[in-house]
Amino acid sequence: MGKLKNNQSGFGAVEVLLGLIFVAIVAFIGVYVAHNRNNTAKTSSSITSITTSTKKATPAITPTLAEAVTQAQKVYAAYDKQVTAGQVLQDKSHWATSNVLAAEDLQFINANKSYFTDSYVTTANEYQTTNTVPKGGEFLVCESGFAEYNSDLKVAVGKLSGQTATVTAGYTVGHTPSTPYNLPVTLKASGGSWLIDSIDLNSCGS
Repeated sequence: MGKLKNNQSGFGAVEVLLGLIFVAIVAFIGVYVAHNRNNTAKTSSSITSITTSTKKATPAITPTLAEAVTQAQKVYAAYDKQVTAGQVLQDKSHWATSNVLAAEDLQFINANKSYFTDSYVTTANEYQTTNTVPKGGEFLVCESGFAEYNSDLKVAVGKLSGQTATVTAGYTVGHTPSTPYNLPVTLKASGGSWLIDSIDLNSCGS
C-alpha cells in the first residue's frame, strides 16, 4: 500500500509540472500574438499616414456660365417635349384636376429630379400639400393658353457668381403684338454640374 501511495504522489507531481509547462506555452503565445498585433497596427497607421499625406486634394469643379445656359436650355427642351407635346397627367387628385398646368409641371419636376436641387423639388411639392399654386399658375413658365413654348423657349446668357448662375428663359405669347416673357432662372453648382434652384415667377401675369 505504501508503494501505491508513492506512485500516486509521483503522478501528481508530473501532472503539476505538465500543467505549468502548458500555462507557460499559452502565456508565451499570448505575448507573441499581442506583440505582433501591436506592430501590425503601427505599420498600418504609418501606411495610412503616408497615404494621407501624399494624397492631393481634389479641386472643386466650378461649371461655367455657358454650361449653366446649356443645362437650363436642356431642361426647357425636355419640358417642351414632355409637357407641351402631350404628357399624360397621372395625378387625378382634386388639386391636380383643379390646377392642371401646375400639376403637369409638378409631374415633370418629380419625373426629372436630376435637373433640380432637392430644395426646389421639395418647395414645388409643398404647393400640392398646402392646396395652392405658384404665381402664374405654373412652376416653369407663365400661364397662358397662347404661349408659343415649342421652339420659342430660349435661354440667354445671364451672370455667374461663384457656385450660383442666373440665366434668363424667355418666350413670347401668341397675341398680336406678341408679349415677351422673361423668367430669371437660378442654378446651383452640384457635383460639377448645374441644377435649377429657383425660377422667378414674379414676371408672370396673374
